[in-house]
Amino acid sequence: METAYSSFEEATFLNVTMRETNASANYTVDLATNEDQVIRLRGNDSGRQLGVGKLLQVMPGDTVNMEVFAYHEGGYTDNGSVNNAAILSALISSVTGAAPNGSETAGVSPAINANSPYIFIGSNGSSGSPRAYLNYILFDKNFTYLDGGYVQVGNTANTHMQLNLSEVIDEAGFIYVYTSNESNTSHDVYFDDLRITHIKGKILQEDHYYPFGLSIAALSSTAPLSKPNKFKYNGKELQNEFNLGWYDYQARNYDPQLGRWFNIDPMADYMRRHSPYNYAFDNPIMFIDPDGMWPDLPSWASIKSSVQQTITDVRDFATGVANAVVSNNLSVGELGIRRIEEGTGALKAGQTVGDVVSVIQGGLEIIVGGGLALGGGVVEVASLGTASPVALPAIAAGAAIGAHGGLVAGNGLYNLFSEGSSNGNSGTGRGKNHRKPDPNAEGDHTVLGDRGLLLSKRTPTILIKIIKERGLKQRKE
Repeated sequence: METAYSSFEEATFLNVTMRETNASANYTVDLATNEDQVIRLRGNDSGRQLGVGKLLQVMPGDTVNMEVFAYHEGGYTDNGSVNNAAILSALISSVTGAAPNGSETAGVSPAINANSPYIFIGSNGSSGSPRAYLNYILFDKNFTYLDGGYVQVGNTANTHMQLNLSEVIDEAGFIYVYTSNESNTSHDVYFDDLRITHIKGKILQEDHYYPFGLSIAALSSTAPLSKPNKFKYNGKELQNEFNLGWYDYQARNYDPQLGRWFNIDPMADYMRRHSPYNYAFDNPIMFIDPDGMWPDLPSWASIKSSVQQTITDVRDFATGVANAVVSNNLSVGELGIRRIEEGTGALKAGQTVGDVVSVIQGGLEIIVGGGLALGGGVVEVASLGTASPVALPAIAAGAAIGAHGGLVAGNGLYNLFSEGSSNGNSGTGRGKNHRKPDPNAEGDHTVLGDRGLLLSKRTPTILIKIIKERGLKQRKE
């Protein structure tokens, strides 16, 4: 917080102009300047309740790490927190001033006021140290409150205390990071070197559509400073020059707002029951149109492949469960039934479930065996080849059951937490918003004739015959 960097800091953060010189509170080690400036906050001074702040636009998968150094001179006597009205008013003013210009700023005030019990820390803070905090508030794209968090300064006097927060983003929106002092006293707390590290996630763009292809703006978003992807609905390029909003399907242009083509269907003579401008027979849930020539059902090969993959996954999952349970029950070290070590996908997921079942089974056996051993007496155990049961001391039977339970639970726990377990690749899965692109979004096309007609390889044989009857010859690629 140095005057030498004022132009950069004031363009990047809010409330930086509150800086003042205090060599003891200063944490910055900078040989280029010796100004020793910090931000001083005092709870009962309405002009110094909120300190430096920053508003960031965030996307799903992003991580925001926050850090600041706090300092005070000790001797704090708690008098509760200041009235929340002043804090919330200052906070609304700060966020609104930093928010993008537009209708979304109108939601800031009701969002903060409606969630004031979560944003204003008040009695939730500790009375054993100054009620000064590093805070964050998370909003969605429309500035609806989602979450918030804080960390309080300690009560160690004349020491630079490092405060840290971290938040992983699940939904596109904004995060506001700021410092505050809610103490209802004149006790000063100094803040210096606020650092916010914004680690971008892998998601650069998220698109959602109505069935006919119109984008759902409220659910779609693009990461800041990233180059927008123009190949969107069905993998087709969006032609947005002059705000057209059309999709180029090669043979024709499509308007998703109307759900209609802008050009007549080249195959109109062969679909006289339908308007030559209709899209996918007015049923985009069932039909697709790979290139603007002829609506088509998804190929039987792709449906068959999906069904076969589902059957394979179910089989592998069941195999994984059975393999894990059996091997955990009948193996000791390297002896006994071996575990499938190269399991992946559904098989590995099944092994994870089997390990959890084994841990539960082993725990129950330990409880039953312990109770049996402590109960004493004799237990009759049926034996093959004899007419009458075999009597065993209860302590021996209980010990055997408990020992087996310990073996099973131990094997299950070892497999769950070892490198070779199904959890070995934890963290690589996709979250609820980490959607993969549709591999069939872009069709594979063959050029036919000299009139520029394009047909999908999935086009019915009858249509190929029609094209040939009209004198068009296939050009080999």
